[in-house]
Amino acid sequence: WDLAQEDLFASEGETTDGAASPYGPDGVWPFVITGSHPYLSGFRQVVNEDGSDGTIRVAAANLNSYGVTVDLRRHEGEEGYIRPWPLRHSAHQTYKQDGRARQLFAFAAIPDRDHSTITDPGKEYLARTDAAGSALPDLFREALACGSFVEYQAVASRWEGVSEQTHRLARMAEDERKALFPKDYKKLKPEYFHQYFQIIVRVVDDQDYPVDDFYLEFFNGDARGKGGAITFHRDVLAHVHPGVGETRCFYIDRTDMMDRFYASLSGRAVKTLNASVSAAKPGDFVQYFARNVESRSIPAHSLAKDGRFLRRNCTHFIKIIVPRTQADKTFRLTGA
Repeated sequence: WDLAQEDLFASEGETTDGAASPYGPDGVWPFVITGSHPYLSGFRQVVNEDGSDGTIRVAAANLNSYGVTVDLRRHEGEEGYIRPWPLRHSAHQTYKQDGRARQLFAFAAIPDRDHSTITDPGKEYLARTDAAGSALPDLFREALACGSFVEYQAVASRWEGVSEQTHRLARMAEDERKALFPKDYKKLKPEYFHQYFQIIVRVVDDQDYPVDDFYLEFFNGDARGKGGAITFHRDVLAHVHPGVGETRCFYIDRTDMMDRFYASLSGRAVKTLNASVSAAKPGDFVQYFARNVESRSIPAHSLAKDGRFLRRNCTHFIKIIVPRTQADKTFRLTGA
C-alpha cells in the first residue's frame, strides 16, 4: 500500500503535473512478463493457485494499478463520494479507456510458463504451436529492442492482446486447446487461465484512525442473502487474506463473475455488483455510521461497461472512510 502510494499515485489534491514519477519518456520503462500456469511437479505444487504462475498472482505481477477513496460520510451521487486516485504517470500517458487516462505499463501473461521457467526463454515448458500467440523469446526480443517511449506504449498495447489470448484458453473447447498445444493440452486446465481482480481494502474512520474489525459483503442491488450473493461468495470470491491491521486483500475470479454471477441474475433488470461494509463498534458509547445504521452500500461493478472501476488482471487499492459517531451520554458536563 505504502509503496504504491509513493510510486504510482499522487496524493489527493496533488496534480499529476506536480507529482514526481519514476516513469515516463525520460524515466523507467518497465516490461513485466508472467506465466499463468502453476507448477506441475514436486513439492512446490502445494502453493499453486489459479490465476498465478504458482508463486505470483497475475494480478499482483501487473504494475497497472488503480486506487479510489470511498467516503461514506457522503451519499452516493454526491461530489466526493468516490474519489479516484490520480496517477503520477498519467501526464505522460496518451492511452485512454472509458475516457480516462490509463497508466499502461507493458504487461503480458503467457499460458505456457510457471514461475521457475519464466526466466529461461530457451527452455520449452509446454509444447505449443505458433498459433498459441507470442512465445517468451519473442517478448524478450521485443522488450530489448524498444527504442522510444512512443514505441513502448505501442508494445504495452500489443501485450494486452497477448494476455487476452491467454484468457481465451479458459473458454476454449478441449479440441481447440489441443490444436494449440497438441502434446500437452491435457495439462491446460481452463481454470488456470481465469482473470482475477486483486483488491486491497483499508478502512479508516473520519479522523483517519484505523478500523480493524470490519466485514465486506457482496451482493446484487439490495438482494443480500439471495441467489446472486450466494453465487458470488461461493463461486467468485476466491480468497480473502487478512493484511496488517485495517487491511484485507480480496481475490475475485473475474471470469466466474462474468460467466456465473451475472448469469445467475437472468431476468433481473439491474445487473450490478454492490458491496456493503459494516464495522464492529469500538466501545459502548462509540459506533460507526449513524445510529441504527450498521452498514452502507458501495457500487463495485456493473455489467454495463461504463459502470466498471475494476480492471482485469489488476490490483486495486480502496480506502473506505466510515463516519464515527458518539452517543450523547459519552460526555456530561455538570455545574460545580
